Amino acid sequence: MESARETSSSDSRVFHFMPKPTKGLKCPHCKEVRFKKDFPPKTSVSESTQLATEWCKPCKKEYQRTYAAKRRADPRWKDSQKESSRVNTITKYGLIPAEYDEISAIQGGVCAGCGRKPNPDRHLDIDHIHQSGEKKRRPYERLPMVRGLLCHLCNRVLGILHDNPQTLKNLANYLENPPARPVVLKALETMAEYLRNPPAQQVLEVRKD
Repeated sequence: MESARETSSSDSRVFHFMPKPTKGLKCPHCKEVRFKKDFPPKTSVSESTQLATEWCKPCKKEYQRTYAAKRRADPRWKDSQKESSRVNTITKYGLIPAEYDEISAIQGGVCAGCGRKPNPDRHLDIDHIHQSGEKKRRPYERLPMVRGLLCHLCNRVLGILHDNPQTLKNLANYLENPPARPVVLKALETMAEYLRNPPAQQVLEVRKD
């Protein structure tokens, strides 16, 4: 019997077995010799360096999964991620954290729209003028577009209304003077009159007489 194939004595059929990597790389973690395709590509180092330092894909994937689970369970990591995300968002618009805090102080630490304070685990969104191609702009180009700080809900409302002041005025007038109010009041008066003098009560009174 050969390592790679076996010839049957009854016929000339050849049975092929799974080849073993003869010139593969040895994983320093699991100590198994694997094919080169089982290792992450590294074009910046030589094969000898990769052989000594690089883990195979299964070992690396398992380590990353275990490490990520431990990291997510650490409260300090969560706080660090939140602060890092906050700073990245601020610098995206050409501001620094101190300038963001100054704008927040001018607004009294509340949303400039609804006047409510954000939840302890959230920060006010940076509201800015929406223009075409803004995603390709650099931070210093976005800085003049900053208008203030809004809660997430108010910021979404402005986006949905396309930053149209007239639409906001129309909605404010709509809330103060709903067009359906006269019709609703008339319907309520009709219902009240019905309850005061039900038609069936008049029929019952006639029967009693």
